[in-house]
Amino acid sequence: MKKQNLTSIIIATLLFMSRNFVFAQVSVEEAKESIRSFEGNPKLDLPNPKEFYNPFLPSAKHCYVFRLPNGTSYEVDKKTGWVVYAFYSSSKVQSESDKFISSDQAVRIARSFLEKRSIVYQRFGKNMIFKVFDGPTDDSYRILFVEKIPSNGAHTSNQCELIINAITGEVETFIQRWEEKPHPNRSKKPIYSSFDAANKIAAYFKFEAWDFVDEPELLALPANWVPFKWRSSGSGLVWNVEIVGNGGRGVLGHVDALRGTILMANRFFYAPSPFPKVDRPKIRLWVHGTDRIKETMAGPLHIADGFALKGFSPIIDRYNFSSKFTWLPIEVFKRFGAQVKREKDAIIVLTGKRSKVIEDFREQRGIVYLPARLLEELFPDKILAVTTHKEGWVRIIIRNKEYLNLFEDLKEEIPIIGQNLRYKTKK
Repeated sequence: MKKQNLTSIIIATLLFMSRNFVFAQVSVEEAKESIRSFEGNPKLDLPNPKEFYNPFLPSAKHCYVFRLPNGTSYEVDKKTGWVVYAFYSSSKVQSESDKFISSDQAVRIARSFLEKRSIVYQRFGKNMIFKVFDGPTDDSYRILFVEKIPSNGAHTSNQCELIINAITGEVETFIQRWEEKPHPNRSKKPIYSSFDAANKIAAYFKFEAWDFVDEPELLALPANWVPFKWRSSGSGLVWNVEIVGNGGRGVLGHVDALRGTILMANRFFYAPSPFPKVDRPKIRLWVHGTDRIKETMAGPLHIADGFALKGFSPIIDRYNFSSKFTWLPIEVFKRFGAQVKREKDAIIVLTGKRSKVIEDFREQRGIVYLPARLLEELFPDKILAVTTHKEGWVRIIIRNKEYLNLFEDLKEEIPIIGQNLRYKTKK
């Protein structure tokens, strides 16, 4: 597609969507034109739609649903005419290749798609943050973009979500959501801090001590929407906190950030993890055969001999437990006894009398990374397995405690949430 034609399509899409934002409802024909503009295909043949209504959604409560014979489907909001959902069945084609695109590549593909087709991203993208998750299948990424208000860091309902095929790089699913009526308090600074909010939840459940399970999140709710089962959305500015209290009791709480009132609090099952959440991925050595259960204030904790490695950050494309989508710094291989040299576009790894040519490697900030599965393959006498964990960890399970000595100078002890609850509840 020529650049001029693409620009014309984008402008036509924006004009159509902006025009329909004013009217109460769009017709079936207008909804079809919206999809054609969205796809840049004025001749796209579309069937007559069915209708879908859900009064509990914050936006796009009433939609036209188009299902094409090839399995592709679209949903169009009857109020604005915006395409709110697209599913592409044709992108499900599998490849024999074992090459997966990286999460960074998937994010670039997602941004390119949104810049051309999502009016929500076009309006709010400059303030959007993103998170990458494992997709619904082993060969996909799920990427969520959320508007973050600069004045207070609150996350809004202006969001875009995509599923990207990790083999083909194609968009499989697109979703966009938005604030129909922004709350007048959305940009205000909280009167009550996340700590205040968590402490109120702890006091409500009569915890003697507590700790955060996850990073608190400030939410700016729309003015015309109340979450399901809430009596009120309060001031519209709400803390979302997850904490654990003595006895291993987990609680999800929502507290008004301007008024300090508890809007909702629910218990959930919590089990302390040996892998606390980290900002950057980390590596932990784990000695096979030393596994045991340790009783903590937050319940039983599965632990083993070993420690985290300071300064070593792996690359993790997908957290699917195996090492298939993980790369480790070349220094890890060297410490286990490998000799490494680089020749043109390949890395040659020598272990004893064996040599292996590696073309599937990565390089970031001058550091070379090799596939983690090679560690299992090259050192079966030392390594039992390499696993990944959603909290941001790569675990290297070593066969003997003596191999800890290879990394003693990099030893780092990271506190595990729940071993010692850090905060006493203030009444």
